Amino acid sequence: MGVFDANWKELKASGVNSVEIFNPVRRDKLLEEYRRTDVLLLHPNDFAAFADVWPSILLEYAVTWKRTLANVGVYVAEFLEEDIPAVEPSAPCDDV
Repeated sequence: MGVFDANWKELKASGVNSVEIFNPVRRDKLLEEYRRTDVLLLHPNDFAAFADVWPSILLEYAVTWKRTLANVGVYVAEFLEEDIPAVEPSAPCDDV
């Protein structure tokens, strides 16, 4: 069983029906999925590598101007709060 299947089963078992988990998709289909969403989520682990750098997916999310919840390091969060109002930062590994 893949990670996507396990997460899907866990969501269903807990009664959550407002979240969709997709297997990896081609780039052109990914952009289409971004357009269909209400909220985007970036929830990386609390690795030192993410403390002061931008995860590249965040740049993709930012250009959609969709509401985005992002668990990011302090440096990135400060930039987001000033320059990209559609992104709502919180600390890495915080519940969103």
